[in-house]
Formats: sequence, C-alpha cells, structure tokens
Amino acid sequence: PDGGGAYYLEYRKALGFDATLPPSMENVSVHLWTGSQNQRLDMSPDGDFGNSALSDGATFRDNMNGIAVTQLSHDAAKATVQVTMNGPACSKNNPQVTINPVSQTGNSGATLSYTVSVRNMDGSGCSGTTFNLSNSLPSGFSSNMSATRVTLNPGESTNVNLSVTSPSGSPDGTNTFSITASDGVDGSHASLANGNYIVFNQTADTVAPVINITAPSSGGTVTGNKVNVSATASDNIKLSKVELLIDNKIVKTCTTTSKNITCVYSWNTKPVSNGNHTITSKAYDSVNNMSQVSIPVIVR
Repeated sequence: PDGGGAYYLEYRKALGFDATLPPSMENVSVHLWTGSQNQRLDMSPDGDFGNSALSDGATFRDNMNGIAVTQLSHDAAKATVQVTMNGPACSKNNPQVTINPVSQTGNSGATLSYTVSVRNMDGSGCSGTTFNLSNSLPSGFSSNMSATRVTLNPGESTNVNLSVTSPSGSPDGTNTFSITASDGVDGSHASLANGNYIVFNQTADTVAPVINITAPSSGGTVTGNKVNVSATASDNIKLSKVELLIDNKIVKTCTTTSKNITCVYSWNTKPVSNGNHTITSKAYDSVNNMSQVSIPVIVR
C-alpha cells in the first residue's frame, strides 16, 4: 500500500540460458514490480549482486507492510516458500507538540492566549492514541486549556486553546512554560514544547529611542544606483522598528526586539530628480515611543 507496487518470486536453475548461473543464485529471488519497472531486490546487500537471492531458512521482510517471505527448502525441481501478510506493523513515534506563538509579551497580571497543536506521529499500522495534556508553569502563573485529553489516529492533529496568566506585580523578564502530550497507556510515548511569557510592564517605559543617520553625510552630494543609507537606533528597554524615509516616503522598515539595531537601504538615485532631497529615519520602541531625525542631501 505504501508504494502501489507488487512483489513476485522467481526460481531459476543453471540450465539453458541460465547455464552460467552461480550456485548462490539457484534459489528464490524477490522482485518488486512498480507498474512500470522491475527491480530484483538484493537479499544480501554486501555489494555483490551475484548472491542477491534467498537461501534456505532466510527471510525477506517488508516491515512497513507486514510482509515476510521465507525460503523453507529447495531442490532441483522446486523451491518451497512461506509467505505471511500480517498488515503494517505498528511503529510508535513520539507525538509532535507545538505552541503558537512561541513567545508573547504582556503586562504583569495579563492573560495571554496561545494555540497548542498536537499531532500523532505513529505509523499507519498503529491504532489511535489518547494523549493527556499537562503543563509546567513558573511559580505563581496560572493557565487554562480548552481540553486536557485528545484522541488522535496516526497522522491526525488537533489544536487546543491555552491561556496563561502571570501574577500581578511580576517583574519584567522572560518566563518559560511547557506543555506535555503523553500517551495515557505508555508514559514514554510523549513529547513537550516550550513557550515564553515575557512580562514587560509597558507603563514604566517613557523614554523614547535614540536615532542617528550614519550615512550619507548631512548636506552631502549623492549619486549612483547604490547609495548607502544607514541609521542606527538604541532604546533603554526594547526597540520595535526603524523606518527609513526619502522625501517622506518609507523605503525600508527594519523590525527587532533588541535594544540596538542598524537599518540599511541601498538607494538608486538615477531615476530621482537632481537637487535637494530629505532623508528621515524614525525609531519606535515597544510602547510606540518614537524619535526621528532628518538630513538634507543633494542628488547629482
């Protein structure tokens, strides 16, 4: 079923066309027919295809589809084989657990919403599994999930809504929590995913970022199709973005969550009219405090 093909068996003797057949090949060979191509499978993958057939007592197994072929015996006239078809074997794999978004920011005491996705990664030969969902939270945090148990067939996935609340008065910082999906029967059949709740008390941030245009020089003359326009910004807590504008039109936006950033734009001045133009850069922090600076340049 996994490939849409079929196996067939052949038994050859060192007679006629096959008179030069080596003794190792006077056994059962296993072939795979894909519908357009015949492939003889190597039962002894040692680099020598001259011993690719089975031997008495040897077994070819397709574990994915639960098929086994054993050569029981052979003589000058025939070979006796045993074929068993038990269906695909169950291949257990740990579930896949993801949290979206991985990180969020909120004031202390706020409730943030996440989505937990659980996928059953078992092979098709397995039956459905019931996974218990549990969490591990930082001290003082609380949570609520729309479901604490999900039943999934192999390959199936589902989403569970998760809300996480931080304690009132929590200091600024990153707090990591985890969600675990574990098989209710086999506890080792489990996986976890980590998420972040970043406490950032926004009302405490009243300081605007610092922004400077580092290239080109104020009042300078620029020309060409690759004029470097660059600005650096910094903030006491966290930046959110820097915008570069030429004649009040945004030409580049650089986003970040760090305290420092350099934003660069390559300006093609060839289609621009000669004369005076204005370059502006604006920097925003995470609570939208904004600073801006402008410089004049001359295009030639």
